[in-house]
Amino acid sequence: MMNNEDYIKGKIGRDNPFKVPDGYFDDVVSRVMQRVPECAVEKAGTAVKQVRVRTFGKVCYWAAACLCAVAFSTAFYFATHGDSGQHVAEHSSAASVGAYEDAVIDYAMMDNADMYACLSAGE
Repeated sequence: MMNNEDYIKGKIGRDNPFKVPDGYFDDVVSRVMQRVPECAVEKAGTAVKQVRVRTFGKVCYWAAACLCAVAFSTAFYFATHGDSGQHVAEHSSAASVGAYEDAVIDYAMMDNADMYACLSAGE
């Protein structure tokens, strides 16, 4: 039983049917450039510059849009969550600071020996 590849090689052979004349690729670039008009080469250069300018403009546009979105969302947050002075007054009292420290110590699961070791390591 022959597979497809063996069948094709048997019918066509192993030679490459595509041939290129000798020395074709030696001067192909110069021949192609001779056939391209001068104005097409100049237009291609200006088209690249125009694309870069348009891309830079789009980037600036989107950056400005993101900054505006951040500014408006921040303003909205502070407008709806006002009374920030009340929160400062609550945290400035000695009782709430002690409660805050207790909550942090409970969260960190520190006992007196751990706290003493932390304080003495700084000396």
